[in-house]
Amino acid sequence: MPVDTSDFRNGIRFMLENEPVELTYFQHVKPGKGGAFVRSKVRYLRSGRNVEKTFRAGERFPDAPIEMRKMQYLY
Repeated sequence: MPVDTSDFRNGIRFMLENEPVELTYFQHVKPGKGGAFVRSKVRYLRSGRNVEKTFRAGERFPDAPIEMRKMQYLY
């Protein structure tokens, strides 16, 4: 199911530039002149780097195929 910029919440994961990312911060901005946009900070899950990105309102991104499992380490 595609992720729309109106669905953004902190911690949501989606694909960006063929890489899985996690949204760490977002702010919806509607200036007086021009179209609305979303200012955000994303963390690339494979490399761990943090990047600031700006998206137009209404952009869609594919869902990240990430599987979460609860695990326990037995030492």
